[in-house]
Amino acid sequence: MKNNLEKFTHKVADYIDYEYGGSDISDGLTDDERYTIRNLVTAHYEFGDSINNVASHIINYLRKTRQWNQQNIK
Repeated sequence: MKNNLEKFTHKVADYIDYEYGGSDISDGLTDDERYTIRNLVTAHYEFGDSINNVASHIINYLRKTRQWNQQNIK
């Protein structure tokens, strides 16, 4: 299973890079973001979700948390 999860994770990353590579989320990830993304990918993989759905959830998560952080943390 780990090998398949790893392949799934790489496909999600490739999809995000292809679809969103030049967008506002393309800068580096924090440790918290990495941890959350890892959990999102694992959960979606276990439920048999599609790569594009996982990528969409990740992008939405990053945009919302970064916007919140920008507005509330100074």
